[in-house]
Amino acid sequence: MRFFTFLLSFFSVVTLTNAQSFSVQYDSLSSKVDINETINYIANSATNNSGEEKVLRWTQNRIFSGSKWTLSQVCDNIQCYLPQITTRTVKLAAGESTLLKLQFEPKGQDTCGYYTITVKEDGSSETGETAHYFFNGESCSALNNVTRLNNVETVQIFPNPSVDYVQLSTKEAVKNLKIYDSKGVIVKQIFDYNNGLIPVKELSAGTYYMMFDFLNGKTGVSKLFKN
Repeated sequence: MRFFTFLLSFFSVVTLTNAQSFSVQYDSLSSKVDINETINYIANSATNNSGEEKVLRWTQNRIFSGSKWTLSQVCDNIQCYLPQITTRTVKLAAGESTLLKLQFEPKGQDTCGYYTITVKEDGSSETGETAHYFFNGESCSALNNVTRLNNVETVQIFPNPSVDYVQLSTKEAVKNLKIYDSKGVIVKQIFDYNNGLIPVKELSAGTYYMMFDFLNGKTGVSKLFKN
């Protein structure tokens, strides 16, 4: 299947810092959903940057996915885990890497999905490094021009939770925005956003995700709670 179809026109390796024992190879990756393939996947990796053997803990978070998708699972150097297993540890020697592959069965549903995998030293209080995995289905066609996922959760939405309207607070100028429901379906789009109020009254109560295209070419994602 084809990789990297709408978020990346190029890859950049995450900048390493002394504070992090582990880093992901790519901070954002994407693939087009292929309903003709039994398994769809995106492969990434994480590396032990320290000079000694350490135990990495990876943690998967499903933000949204197709309602019919099954067997969403992470594969590392040890094995592929059942969908209900969202965190595991891997012992890595200095400089050694582990596979971090996210895979699922689309079951004929050509929609979009968004997952993250965070890595850090097991037992550490640090926030860790996070990789973002997007699966681009037919209903996500509006995102084809997005070059890169970045600035995740940096856009403040208020009020949040919301009833009728929301406003945005961000240092970067927002060009376009889309709102996804928890199944990955786009329920609202605004092009050429002009910093005004965003009506959400028509949305049912629940959790949504707002994706922002910034004028500088980057993209942000924030969570919206609708009462």
